[in-house]
Amino acid sequence: MTEELLNVEAIEAGYGDTRVLHGVDLHLSEGEAIAVLGANGAGKSTLMMTIAGIVPSRAGRVSYGGEEITATPAEERVGLGIALVPEGRQIFGSLTIEENLKIGAACLKHRIGATAARKQVDEGIERAFTRFPVLGKRPNDSGSALSGGQQQMLAISRALMSSPKLLLMDEPCMGLSPKLGNEVYDILKALRSEGQSMVIVEESSRRALDFVDRACVLKVGRKVLEAEAAELADDENLLSAYFGIDQAVEQQ
Repeated sequence: MTEELLNVEAIEAGYGDTRVLHGVDLHLSEGEAIAVLGANGAGKSTLMMTIAGIVPSRAGRVSYGGEEITATPAEERVGLGIALVPEGRQIFGSLTIEENLKIGAACLKHRIGATAARKQVDEGIERAFTRFPVLGKRPNDSGSALSGGQQQMLAISRALMSSPKLLLMDEPCMGLSPKLGNEVYDILKALRSEGQSMVIVEESSRRALDFVDRACVLKVGRKVLEAEAAELADDENLLSAYFGIDQAVEQQ
């Protein structure tokens, strides 16, 4: 039986006086991938940052690997195995590709010790350059010199440097061409084949529903639907109701 990896219960979160999430539930088993879908402003990114510990929850409970982490700081959650690829990539433009990657592994020294961490960092950089050869050809280039697609490759690689059990992907194809978006999902498929657990936020649903096991829909900070991905993908009425999507347009 597959063990539960993540359990989000009745989470509420927001910014200042504004509450964005209203009692949202989410659960994920090891090796599973789930999509969080919804229109712009639905609260998808806030949910991801709350899981990552960047935005504190105001109510509710977050459990990871059977342990409650609701009050655990973001930097400690990385050490536990939760890594976020944020919306807009947010790489360090003034640092080199290799320096960006090493930042993603900053938690390893505390987790496994300095000697083992150095070895794992070297192995992680090698894997990143094998997975994305374009990065390996220019390790000393600054992040700001990369194209949008290359920056997304770097952001994914940086997150993977900590060897996460749970990978949070917030709008992985934002600002990318359809071709580059397909390349990103090819990498994600390869990671899934290795057993990587994922939560993926998408505003556009079609590609995500073809990739994940399940999907939930947020609308104005509330979860209004959760179902198997195939069920949602085949129900045009559901997609139209919750997203206002014209299927003929999206499939072009």
